Amino acid sequence: MNSAANSSNKFRAPTLRPHPEEPRSGVSKDGRGDRAKPIVVRDGAARLLTMRAEIVAHLDRVALLLMVLMRIGFDTLKFFPAEQAGGRAILRARAGPFPDVRVCPTGGITEANAAEWLSEPSVLAVGGSWICQASYIKAGDRAGITAMCVRTMKALSQG
Repeated sequence: MNSAANSSNKFRAPTLRPHPEEPRSGVSKDGRGDRAKPIVVRDGAARLLTMRAEIVAHLDRVALLLMVLMRIGFDTLKFFPAEQAGGRAILRARAGPFPDVRVCPTGGITEANAAEWLSEPSVLAVGGSWICQASYIKAGDRAGITAMCVRTMKALSQG
């Protein structure tokens, strides 16, 4: 075979570059966020991933972000707003392709559902405002804060 035939059979990965007229901030020129604009992950991740949205439109953007974050060394993340973003079902769905990612869910986590969240293998800890209510802080009610923490720990140890 000649060299031209050999070169045509070789796979060439496309070079992915941002469009020169697109802003780098992920915000459109008119100042509004726009899902059709390039996906740009700030700081270290930006060097790893800046693609035109048309190329990744069919990809799951959260999965794409998780891949980038894992590539630069992150494996523990805050999951917010956990309940509103799909709850434990979405967490389980992400655990298949991302078994090494661990999360601290916040947003919709309550004393009543904290034990359920903590039973998930990918959950390291949970966060919620029920532990230290604003009224206790404003009043300087350390006894109330302590009582709430004790009550939460008892509820979690029984769950």
